[in-house]
Amino acid sequence: MACGGLTAAIAMLHLASGGPTVIGTEVPFYPFTQLDAAGEITGLDRDIADEVCDRAALTCTWVATQFDQLIPGVNAGRFDIIMGGIAITDARAKLVDFTLAYTQSASASGYVGRPGAPAVDDAMTAVQSGTIHEQHLADTGRRYTAYPNELAVLQALVDGKADLALGAFNDEPLNDIMATNGFDWLYSEDIYDDGTAMAVCKGNEALLQQLDAALSAMIEDGTLDDISNRWQ
Repeated sequence: MACGGLTAAIAMLHLASGGPTVIGTEVPFYPFTQLDAAGEITGLDRDIADEVCDRAALTCTWVATQFDQLIPGVNAGRFDIIMGGIAITDARAKLVDFTLAYTQSASASGYVGRPGAPAVDDAMTAVQSGTIHEQHLADTGRRYTAYPNELAVLQALVDGKADLALGAFNDEPLNDIMATNGFDWLYSEDIYDDGTAMAVCKGNEALLQQLDAALSAMIEDGTLDDISNRWQ
């Protein structure tokens, strides 16, 4: 069922009923999400969401999925909220409604590869599906293959299926793969967005207003800065 209309109405009725609010996310994507030793989702987004849910009097539960399934999932009603380092872009804003931004995204993105790899315009690049990095490659007309997560992106580079990999690659296991295989940051480009935010089904105004009110209060009283500083 498409987002908006009946789906948004059902979401608002669900919200009014006091049932659990389901947050969809991707794990891991440091510093936004990661798993602790007990297998629990932690990270910047978890800390922010816990505070938002507490202030908005929401009982929130978490479901992990692939990044490219987050927007389809909230549109289909599987999730009430999605987050996980989701950058605000014009293309995404046509599909979902974003809250206030809770971080300002860095504009620089990097291409990883072995020294001597082809230039970006000549390379086959591996990239994670559904990301602003994939959209950038499509918009610039470059050759690329999309993979479900960053681990698969780097594995394509290891296996020789790609010359370069475009992404953030902040997690420690990914850094280990880079070091073991002699990968380095070879090129960088600016990929702009309007910050990082939560998102809800388009038209779910009741939930959006609750989330924005909580985030606004957290910005005003310094709580958001305190949480962000923990993960720098």
